[in-house]
Amino acid sequence: MGREENKAFCILPWIHLAVFPEGSAKLCCVADHRVNEEGTALSLQSDALEEVWNSRYMRDVRRDMVRGRFVKDCAVCYRGEKAGGSSWRTHQNARWRTELGPRFDSLVEESTRRDHAAADAPIYYQLMPGNLCNLKCRMCFPTFSSLIEKDEVHSRWSGTLFEALFDVPDAKVGEPRSLSATPPGVSRLPNGPWYRDDSWVREVLLKNTEQLRALYFTGGEPMIEKQVENILDHLIAARVAGNVHLEFNTNCTVLREPMIGKLQQFKAVTASLSLDAYGAYHEYIRYPSSWSAICRNVERLVALRGERFHVHGGPVLQVYNALNLVEVLRFFDQMGLGYQVTIAGSPWYLAVGVLPARIRRIAAERLRAYAADRPAHVQAHLVGVAAHLESTPERSRPDSLRTLMLFTNDLDAGRRQNVRQVHAELLELLEEDGFHWTDERSPGVGADQQIEHHAG
Repeated sequence: MGREENKAFCILPWIHLAVFPEGSAKLCCVADHRVNEEGTALSLQSDALEEVWNSRYMRDVRRDMVRGRFVKDCAVCYRGEKAGGSSWRTHQNARWRTELGPRFDSLVEESTRRDHAAADAPIYYQLMPGNLCNLKCRMCFPTFSSLIEKDEVHSRWSGTLFEALFDVPDAKVGEPRSLSATPPGVSRLPNGPWYRDDSWVREVLLKNTEQLRALYFTGGEPMIEKQVENILDHLIAARVAGNVHLEFNTNCTVLREPMIGKLQQFKAVTASLSLDAYGAYHEYIRYPSSWSAICRNVERLVALRGERFHVHGGPVLQVYNALNLVEVLRFFDQMGLGYQVTIAGSPWYLAVGVLPARIRRIAAERLRAYAADRPAHVQAHLVGVAAHLESTPERSRPDSLRTLMLFTNDLDAGRRQNVRQVHAELLELLEEDGFHWTDERSPGVGADQQIEHHAG
């Protein structure tokens, strides 16, 4: 079976590792679970890079892919291909087939002879060097936002993510956790978290500087995280920047000219704009962003576009933008930007499956109507997203909708936001489907945090 015909195969396990702030790692950003040993997560805080990279888990994944066996943790890509024909897997295979040439196949063949251990260290990392962020996006978690970590209400809701990250069986929803706490079985590096240990980052993680071909920075917010800039400085000083393709997600709230100057020294740059909605809808999701400031920064990034500097949109489909997603897609059109819609799976109460089928059908119809006069590849992508809206497993029960309501009201109370003002249509449709949205909040949200209602 050729690599192209093998629908289970992805090149990333041979060249790539996604590294999270607390030290865990995944096959890639969309994989379901972390690299683990018999269910216990491995961590770069306590395990050598080689032990993670060529662990039994990684070797088993490579073995299964070579044999055409579907890998459980890659289900997101397999589902995406079934719905719309493309995925992160297909994109990365095409990209690295071109980038590596004959080396694409020889890497796989070499590791097969080595019992599926990779001979070389990763040449492509996704790095999340800390959770420093200036926003508290509703679908985000303390792992990726320092402001959420400090937000007593939002971090309490996010306890379930830490249960998954740290393998804490007795973790409870509503129990805040801190990134500074050491997960069970993990001992910190001498100089603190891996992303604060500059020498470890340079001498271990980036030991193969000459072979490095790509870095994908996510966050936190990469434009304000100092370690991102430190890594760029290190690669520039090592005179290898011209070999490295930089990728980063940005919330577009901060754009510094010195950072832009550094980015332009690299082989190529791809900026993915984390914009989920338009105007007030976006400000509601990604608090406390300013849409006017975002627009100015998007215009600056668009002005930088060229053969080596690429910019595209990266909206995340969720409850809060399902009915109005088309508006931000039109904004991307106006800016001359392509985009790729990804689908939120967590937190579960913001995944679109929580919405009643009728509301999801309305959202899907709007996407299809917008897609009708788009280019063929865009149309195919959006039709796949619309199909997901209609076919995603049904989770719209009264208790699920109440969970959504409580989460929404709890966050509104502390942010002086009002779901009734921003999402009046959604609440009206829910009412028509039999769910009455009240002002109820979870126990523990202070009485002084009242949701303000205004006429209009």
